[in-house]
Order: sequence, then structure tokens, then C-alpha cells
Amino acid sequence: MDQSRVVEIWNAVLGKSGSGYLIGDDVVLTAHHVVDGVRMRGSVEVRQLDPAGRTDWTAAELVWLPEAAASEISPDADGALLRITGPDWQPPVAPPVRFGRIVGRNRVPCLGLGFPDAVTRPDHARDTMPIRGHVDPLHGMKSRMTTVHVDVGIVPSRSGWRGSSGTGLLCGPHLIAVVTTEKSLAPGVLEAVPVSVLAELPGFEQTLRAHGVHFVTEEIGEASPDADDEPDYAPIAIPPPSSRHRLAVGAGGHRPPPSGGSQYPIRPGGDSGGRVPRRRTRRFHRSHRGMRSRSHRAGGGGTRRAARRSAQQRRRPGPGSAWGAHAAVPAAQ
Repeated sequence: MDQSRVVEIWNAVLGKSGSGYLIGDDVVLTAHHVVDGVRMRGSVEVRQLDPAGRTDWTAAELVWLPEAAASEISPDADGALLRITGPDWQPPVAPPVRFGRIVGRNRVPCLGLGFPDAVTRPDHARDTMPIRGHVDPLHGMKSRMTTVHVDVGIVPSRSGWRGSSGTGLLCGPHLIAVVTTEKSLAPGVLEAVPVSVLAELPGFEQTLRAHGVHFVTEEIGEASPDADDEPDYAPIAIPPPSSRHRLAVGAGGHRPPPSGGSQYPIRPGGDSGGRVPRRRTRRFHRSHRGMRSRSHRAGGGGTRRAARRSAQQRRRPGPGSAWGAHAAVPAAQ
């Protein structure tokens, strides 16, 4: 945010003040209800922010209002454009304003600077108060308005937000919206009208071009995932399956996992992700061994048992062996 573009607005018709943001050399974006009661080409006063207090009030005129707002201020038309006409006005030396549009579903940090009632000094001069928080694109999707959760810094009481209307709301270097009102949903929740919504209204972009403002919106907010989001499943590493396991899974018609280790997702409902339960595997192998012993005698379980019996018989001495003859001689008396 460029502080030299922050301006304070005074509406002499209704005797109230507001905030705005300089988006061109002499063009100020604010909320419509800040200049309520002012006719087209009517006069208001603006003052550029200067922490040293070296700036003074200068004249400006109303150059754009939404057609839908001519008789009634609707939420998606609460915007206005002013042009500074004071003879001593000097635009700040700053890079041009970049405009943005929030996309995706992730929260995006935002910042704005206005002049609310909460920081009014005893001499009736208004000081600055930042709006630090996050924009949540998943809130208020049907209304197309921008919802701001002020979750950093001071949050004034409900009436203390008055005067913040018209504050330019930025996400990084991009101006995305204009603060319009406080929502009763919870403390510190503000509503803003996106500049992309204002651009859809007749005359907005034409007025900007007529005063030398290049208006192009950039999509922002979809690069980094939200820390609050959880994946659909959590992968866990398991050791490589045993040969018995691979044999059971392969015989069941499933592809065995790779030998170098694998990952199985933990899914709701106890799904094992294609693995054969241990108890079922044992039963399968018992029936499998029996099947092989009956149908494949060469190398089956029965063949191994016959081989063991043959080995025992070969080790057992026969009647004519030396060991057997020695055993038949009675011990000497």
C-alpha cells in the first residue's frame, strides 16, 4: 500500500467525512454513501495523508456514480469516483496502481488505511487506523461482495468504524475492493465492494480511461494453500509387503504393491485400500497349501512331508548294520 495515495474526504452537504484511495494522478475511488447528497460535478473536499501534517484540504468534484445508485444505494453499486480540481494539487510520485481480483478458495491477507471515528482527536481531526486482516473468498459468494475479517491489531467498537467507508483495500500491491460497511455478523467483520464488480457497471471504466487510469484486473490468491484446509486422505508409509502377502494379493486378482515400499491412503469407513486382511490371508494360505498338496504333488506340502519321512528312515539303522549288530550283543558281565 502506498500511503501517499490515502486521502480523507469531507462531504459538506451532509457534514460527514470518509476515506478514499488515489488510483490516478487526480482520481479518487471511494464509497458512494460517503458523497451521498452530492450531485454530479458537485464539490467535495479531499486531503492527502501526510504524517507531518503538511497537506491541506483541496477541492474535488464527483465524476462518476453508478446508474443503479441514482435513486437507491445497492450493495454492488456503493462506489464513486472523484477528480481533484484544486489548483495547487500535486500528484504523488509513485508507481501506477495495480488492480486485482481474488480467485480460488484460500484466504488472502489484506491491508487498508482509513480515518474512522474511533481515532478522532480532541481537536476533531481524524487520525489513521489500519484495517489488517484476511479476505475469505468462500464467504458471501452469492452476494459477490468481499468479506474482510479484521483479525490483526485494534478492532474498534461498532460505531467506531464510521469514517472508514471508502478505504481502499489491498492484497499485496493490488487494490481489490472499497470498504463500504461493517457487518453485524461478528465484531471486526467488514464488507467491501470489489473493483471488478464496479467495473461491470456502466461508465466506470470509461471514466477511468478518460482521466488516464489504466484499468486491468489481475487474478490473485490461488498460489498458496490454506493452512486450515485438510487433505481428503492422509498418506502413510508402510514396509514392503511379505512374499505371502504379495502371493495372496496377486492370486486375488489385485496388483501387488512395489517392492521398495508403498503408500496406502487411510480412507473413511475402514477401507484398506486393496490390502488383504491378515486373518483372511491365513485362511487363504491354508486352503492354498491343501489345494497344492492335492493337485501338485511335485513340490507341494505332501511331498515335503514324504521327504522328511524318507530322511528319517535313511537315518534309522537296519537289522544288518554295524550299529544294529553292536546293539544286539548283550553287555559283558
